[in-house]
Amino acid sequence: PGKFESPCNFTWDTESGMATDDGVILTLTFTVPSTAESGDTFALTCTSKTGYIYDENLDDVDFEIISGTITVK
Repeated sequence: PGKFESPCNFTWDTESGMATDDGVILTLTFTVPSTAESGDTFALTCTSKTGYIYDENLDDVDFEIISGTITVK
């Protein structure tokens, strides 16, 4: 819990060995500008540095990172 400013880094570690299933690592909540109107979109970019994601054997793990947008309702 807390307030973060861009860019920020997050760490996750499984409690028991290797995680082999899909799951939620992080849930983010955003505050949009008070001038935002319904339908406005804001870009959200997610990246990972090579070598920063690895398994319990310290081998690199490949996975898909999907960037997107936040749409004001």
